[in-house]
Amino acid sequence: MTSPSGPQFSPSREWRGTQPGATPEPRRSDEERHSASPISPSPSQLTWEYQWEDSLNSVARRAVHPPLVRRIAEEVARASAIGKTATVFLRGELGIGKTTLRRLLTDSELGLVANDYVENPVVANGLRTCGVIEAEDLESPVDFARRINRYDDDCSIVVMARPGTLEAAAQWIFRQPTATVTMNTYEPTRPVFRECLREICRTINLDNSQHLDLLTEIASRLPDFMCTPFYFKILAEFVETHPDPSDVLSRSPLELLRISINQRFGDEAYDDLIACATGRIGERGVEQVAGILNEHGAFVHDGYRNVVLAGALLDHQLAIRELIALPNAIPAVRIALDHIEKVRSPRSETAAALIDELEQFVVTEQGYGQIRYLLYFQGLIARSLRRVRRETAALALRTRCLDLISNDEARRLRDSGTVAATLLWDISDALSLINDPRLYRARHEKYAPTSGYFTFVPRQAVEIGSEFTPQRIDDAKPVLPYTRQEVQIGPMWIANFLVTNEQYQEFWNDPDRSNYFVGTGRQWIDNDATVIAAIEDSFDVAARRCFWKEARDEASAVVAGVGSSMPILDIARVRALRQAARVALWDPTQADDRFSAPGSPVVGITWWEAIAFCQWWTDRKLPDSGFPEGSVANLATDWEWEALRRVYYDGIDVADASVNQSDRYGAHLRKPNRAAAAADGRISNILRPLHVGLFTVPAGPGPFDMVGNVWEWTRSKVYGNIVPTTIEHGSYGHTAWEDIDASAEQIAESVGGEIVDQNNDLNYRAVRGASFFSIDPQAAW
Repeated sequence: MTSPSGPQFSPSREWRGTQPGATPEPRRSDEERHSASPISPSPSQLTWEYQWEDSLNSVARRAVHPPLVRRIAEEVARASAIGKTATVFLRGELGIGKTTLRRLLTDSELGLVANDYVENPVVANGLRTCGVIEAEDLESPVDFARRINRYDDDCSIVVMARPGTLEAAAQWIFRQPTATVTMNTYEPTRPVFRECLREICRTINLDNSQHLDLLTEIASRLPDFMCTPFYFKILAEFVETHPDPSDVLSRSPLELLRISINQRFGDEAYDDLIACATGRIGERGVEQVAGILNEHGAFVHDGYRNVVLAGALLDHQLAIRELIALPNAIPAVRIALDHIEKVRSPRSETAAALIDELEQFVVTEQGYGQIRYLLYFQGLIARSLRRVRRETAALALRTRCLDLISNDEARRLRDSGTVAATLLWDISDALSLINDPRLYRARHEKYAPTSGYFTFVPRQAVEIGSEFTPQRIDDAKPVLPYTRQEVQIGPMWIANFLVTNEQYQEFWNDPDRSNYFVGTGRQWIDNDATVIAAIEDSFDVAARRCFWKEARDEASAVVAGVGSSMPILDIARVRALRQAARVALWDPTQADDRFSAPGSPVVGITWWEAIAFCQWWTDRKLPDSGFPEGSVANLATDWEWEALRRVYYDGIDVADASVNQSDRYGAHLRKPNRAAAAADGRISNILRPLHVGLFTVPAGPGPFDMVGNVWEWTRSKVYGNIVPTTIEHGSYGHTAWEDIDASAEQIAESVGGEIVDQNNDLNYRAVRGASFFSIDPQAAW
């Protein structure tokens, strides 16, 4: 997108800002921005490439006319026409045009559309009072959410921010978006890419076709974070003064940025930017740099700061340890590493020296408590160095992470102070980035019995059950037997690790995966009308148990569907019944790396999908892995799971405690509120799945993560139903659990006695182990 009014790439400005004594344009308040304003003509040539997602559906990525501003305005008008408010979350990276879009909405488009509704004052007023809010640079997510929450519930709002800012702020924003719009970078394969370059060439009078071809070739090599109009303009200015293609094409994008700035505006310009980015020069300590620094010496966008910091690292004006000590340094590190990967081979002494510096930093630096996210930074660096064939850093980091899992001193550090949760995040992310050697060995050895992936469990009698009824504060259905009894388990091999996203995606990508669904699961994936109708019949009460608070609070607020309003229970129904409406959390193209990291446990799958995975493993993995002929992969039953936990985790004395110690598995159990989570300076709520195998097994070797991380399916049924009640429960609203045959759960006649025939199976299933989101210590049972 290009526009003469966009401050981040305005061609009419001089680099060194306004003249001394000039009065900057005053910043308008939120109230001023969303009030009715004089109508100005809307630019006709603006084009956005975006993806529009409402509560159920998504529109394919596209470059459109009329532009996105008109689409947003029409959404506000549609909501106003049915007496509702629209909340639009607009996500876009650095320089993509959010600021220009905000100005177009407040200064023209909303007012223009309002003029079309002069005979409908409700709609016209809804458009003229619509709030348009953009995140400030380096504004905290909490402060950003507070600004949004100041708007009345009867006022539509459009919220603009970078994806990470919106994601972080969403938990404090009181409204759910009716639509989320993602503004995309300019991909070279799409027409909008060349349209944008042509428009920028026109604005700086660079109209030679050869110049345009050269600019197109350079822009096509930009990494995603630099595919924005601002950088296109920087490149166009460089091409204007350096028409020699060989000179231009031999340089990296970050080099072009630095050279362009220094050559056009003096050698001190880039140094000034570095000084501002690192905080060495405070406000007003440097002249305004039009489009990058404002009149106060602050960056117009924090993304510009990140690029400058990355360039400073590459030019050896900043050491890696200095860089990661700065606030919000992760994007800058990513930019610099992207540059190293693109260059591939160290063609100069300075490039080779930087790679050596990064390698030494990973190998030697171990200040876990002093540098936040240290292991995560080291994981990013080690992954990039592997891509340029430098393995030393990855080898050192793998050893360090495994030591932190098993070393007593490291565990003490992990479980105390302010590094409790952050160090766990670090270890989890680092192992996913550089490949967990335990999983690598198992995969390389085809998951054989000797690969370290399985533990052999001989046939044995294990006493399970207890002499008390578990007291669950979340009022969930307890399936632990109320009386002690002895059960036989084994011989079997138990997997030491939960199924990972990487393993599950291999199953999902198998073209024959549907063949591994059996019985009712097969009917479900085939959308068999009988099964779908049976699910729908039991859906309402079960869904109200999950969403009763949302259903209660939506008396005056609904989530917008396509052309109509759709309550949250209907949305949940569609997502439960239509596979296409579900988000594949194991797929990195659909979910972020909190859920989709390759070494994290797969989450968000149905019981039928878990059973199909086991069938697939039996067919695809077992025959070549060295297990005895006839071996079968399956989920454990509820009784087997409980017996295995007794063997590897807890003895009888612990199991007979009337209440589980609240801190026994504290790293995995969510504190019920923020105050409790941050008590004594600890960050104790994990709030995400962690890489598999991070916690030692008390009586190991054996299965990791049996208590905590994520809930685990068993193949056992639960004897009962969710039913409506007249009494409202604090956790589940007007629903309760009705036992059908509780005695069947209290006495294990046989290990497999409670398994339902998969050909006639629509029962509730027992889950085990608790998760990062559990608030009840008893859930660990």
